Amino acid sequence: MSLSTWLVALAFVEPRINVRLTPFGLDSQIWVGTLSVAMFFLTIIQFKTDWKGRADAHKRTFDIYAEVKREAGYLLATGEIDEAACRSVLSRYDMASAVGIAIPEGQFLPQKQRHLIKVALSKHLDTHPSASLLITRVRFWIRDNISRN
Repeated sequence: MSLSTWLVALAFVEPRINVRLTPFGLDSQIWVGTLSVAMFFLTIIQFKTDWKGRADAHKRTFDIYAEVKREAGYLLATGEIDEAACRSVLSRYDMASAVGIAIPEGQFLPQKQRHLIKVALSKHLDTHPSASLLITRVRFWIRDNISRN
């Protein structure tokens, strides 16, 4: 977006001002051409990766999983789980799996690690609310990687 704005600014300014807006002492035409090529390249990457579409799909999946979790929590809180309610929760869970985008295998373990560290930090903060997050992370890292306990 900022690259597009810069290109528009350079397209409509007077050549004297364009020289002042061009960094590194480059010729203004070369600079505008370079920006245009970079913008074109980034646009192609954006179309190919469809980051917005993937983010929307992940959000939809997250919303469905959150509803399933909430519904399952209500069922567990009542203590009476009948077969129809269980089937309803399981079918919505299956729908979330079918609708969603799978996490690539190469990203699964790093994402799981992030989540587990977040949970461990949260539990630690329950009993130590003033603890430094950075120092606590370092302590966890030392505990898990260096200590032999």
